[in-house]
Amino acid sequence: WKLRLQPTPPGWLDLALGVPIMDTGRIREELGWEPRKSAEEALLELLEGLRDGAGAPTPPLDPGAGGPLRIKELLQGVGARN
Repeated sequence: WKLRLQPTPPGWLDLALGVPIMDTGRIREELGWEPRKSAEEALLELLEGLRDGAGAPTPPLDPGAGGPLRIKELLQGVGARN
């Protein structure tokens, strides 16, 4: 952000830094739960999926359903306020 590589307003950085960190201590203690992936592994998998255009056969996760392909929804007023 400080290198100005991405034109992002400072408020977005404040928003990201204000995200709460999840404490999994209770679920570990009460249910014996353990994560399958570390936070770093999950982040890397997310970034790899974005890079590779990965998705799933549901509208929100379909890599071919976004961007210009959703213009019909906008023209029909989907998501508009009443």
